[in-house]
Amino acid sequence: MKEPIGVLLAAGLGTRLRPLTLVRPKPLVPLHGIPLLEFGLRQLRQAGCRLIAVNGHHLREAVQTWLQARAADGGLDLRFFAEPDLLGVGGGLARMARELPPGPLLVQNGDVLHDGELGRLLERARGAEVALALGGEPRVVECPAGRVLGLRDPARSTHGFTGIHVWSEAARERLCAWTRPDLIPFFQAEAAAGRDIRGVALAADGTGALWEDLGRLERYLPLHRELWENGAYRRLLDRLELAPRWDAERALSLGERSLLPEDARNCVAWEGVRWQGEARDSVFLDGVQGRGLVAGEIVL
Repeated sequence: MKEPIGVLLAAGLGTRLRPLTLVRPKPLVPLHGIPLLEFGLRQLRQAGCRLIAVNGHHLREAVQTWLQARAADGGLDLRFFAEPDLLGVGGGLARMARELPPGPLLVQNGDVLHDGELGRLLERARGAEVALALGGEPRVVECPAGRVLGLRDPARSTHGFTGIHVWSEAARERLCAWTRPDLIPFFQAEAAAGRDIRGVALAADGTGALWEDLGRLERYLPLHRELWENGAYRRLLDRLELAPRWDAERALSLGERSLLPEDARNCVAWEGVRWQGEARDSVFLDGVQGRGLVAGEIVL
């Protein structure tokens, strides 16, 4: 297999995370001070991707600016695909497939956190037209014995779909002609045509893997504590050489140039926050300045 090209799909609207996504696009929302997109970039790099493409629609200038700063670190060829009009997963991926250099594609959603070994997924994808990484809920993929037979049939589905997939060059050529915003019908048509659409468990041992799509606003603050208590997450940080911004004793995450009161507890502050007074069980978004009592609030 040729060197894979990495793709991070980052053009969603993030509506379920509002008001967080009024300030940042969802792929740049931080966990323990680390933007979600950084996890994906490092995982794709570890899997052998030196060229990584990222698309963006909502607050796309922020994604492009972040990528430009990230590219200054060297070692990666990062390419941004702006979507002034939202193309959907199918349309956005087909456009990138048409415009990127030749090679297989390793694709994942830019707003998910997982501990899957993408290098292992590439190995298991050898010889397949497309390989889908399976795991999580809800069950939407019919894959009783390693081969995907269909999708979205609730009566026949056996696995969840993580949004991570590998494309052979042959399948990529067919994808280039795809014009619909939804990608699932493409997979359905490939399976119906008898092509080798392979299902691969995200976890190497076939059990549940760490996978979080940060889909609900109410999950954001408690997720910081839950992840820190999860050994798989801590091992992922070590593997990706990521330094979390987290005070476990106070359950406090402080971004760059941020300062909360010394007695603050169970709070997340993004970058450039300055707050005086009392703070507990709250989230402070970029650049917030103020004073007073804040409890159980999102401050923007």
